[in-house]
Amino acid sequence: MSDESKPNLPQKGPATTLRVLLIGSLMLNLALVGIGAGRLIAQHGPGHGPRPMQVNLPDFGGALDRDDRAAVGQRLTSRAAEIYRNLPDRAAGIAAFDAAIRAEPFDRAALEALFAQQREVNEQMMEAAQGALLDRLETMGPQARLRFADRFRAQIFGQPGERGGD
Repeated sequence: MSDESKPNLPQKGPATTLRVLLIGSLMLNLALVGIGAGRLIAQHGPGHGPRPMQVNLPDFGGALDRDDRAAVGQRLTSRAAEIYRNLPDRAAGIAAFDAAIRAEPFDRAALEALFAQQREVNEQMMEAAQGALLDRLETMGPQARLRFADRFRAQIFGQPGERGGD
């Protein structure tokens, strides 16, 4: 077979690999800049007075070390299975919301009932996550809890220092 009969396909090689790596690097850098800018604006932007005390579960999760995070995650996963057992699967849940939104005439009560079910599940998951975290904190000795508290403070206030991601 001669070279003339082969299709003229683009060659994969170092140039293609390098291009993919450069694009990936650019995307990562833009994401990091966006996260940093968003955090700065959220904390110090115009019209932002003192923020109310609001601590979210990810703030705690980020302060846990690897072993503690795994233990809390394992406990939460087993509890989530119980919570989700009686719910429709994702596709059925989305279909129910879709049907309620499209209904003619619009049935506000039907959509409110779906939102109420969603709130109840979210509340149960939050209680389960808080319970798993409390159970883990209860097993920690004083020094481990102090290290956790230091990482938690750094997580909340963005202070440099030890983070729980190790």
